[in-house]
Amino acid sequence: MTRRREALARATRAELLSAARAAFVERGFADASLTEIVQRAQATTGALYHHFADKRAIFAAVAEDIEAELLDHIERSAPPTADAWTSIAHAITETLEFASRPGIARIIFRDAPTVLGADAWLEIEMRHSYGRLHHVMSALAAAGQLGDYDPGLVTGIILGALMQTVTAVLASENDPATLRAAKAAMQAVPTAFRSAHAVKPKRAADVGKST
Repeated sequence: MTRRREALARATRAELLSAARAAFVERGFADASLTEIVQRAQATTGALYHHFADKRAIFAAVAEDIEAELLDHIERSAPPTADAWTSIAHAITETLEFASRPGIARIIFRDAPTVLGADAWLEIEMRHSYGRLHHVMSALAAAGQLGDYDPGLVTGIILGALMQTVTAVLASENDPATLRAAKAAMQAVPTAFRSAHAVKPKRAADVGKST
C-alpha cells in the first residue's frame, strides 16, 4: 500500500507540473492561476498544496525542470570529440534554439529571475546551466586557457549576454534571420576571452633561452 501511495503521489505531482508548465507557457506567471492548474491536472486543490506551498513554489519546480531539460539536451547533443571551447559554442547555439520554443524563454529568461529573485534563481541555475558552464570555465582556467580572467565573472558575462540575445530574438518573434545573427554574435563572446590569452606568456627562464 505504501508503494502504491508513493506512486500515486509521484504521478499526481507530475500531472500538476505538466499542467503548470502549460499554463505558465501560455499565460505567464502573473496570469496563470492555481485554479487553472488544478483543473488542467484534474487534481484537487488539496493535492496541489500537498506538493507545493504556493504558486511561486510550483513555478520554481517548473523552471528547474526546464533548466534540467535544457542541460540534458545540450549534453546529449554535444559532439563526442569536442574540446571545451567547441562545447561552449555548441551550448550557446542549442540554448538559443531551445529558448525559441514557445513559452520557454518566457519562463526561464523573463519570469524566473523576477518571480524567484536573483539569489534563488542563481541557486537553481548553479545546479544546471550556470553551474555546468562555471565548471567548464574553471577547468579552462586551470589549464591556462583563460588567462587572468575569473571563471565566475566570465560565466556571468556569457550568460548575461545570452539573456539579452534571447530577448532580442523574442522581440523579433523568432525571425530566422535574427536567430542566425544572434547565434553568430554570441559565438564571439567566449571567443574574446579565449583569444585574449590564447598563448601563455613565456617564463623568464624560457625567454632567456631564446635570446
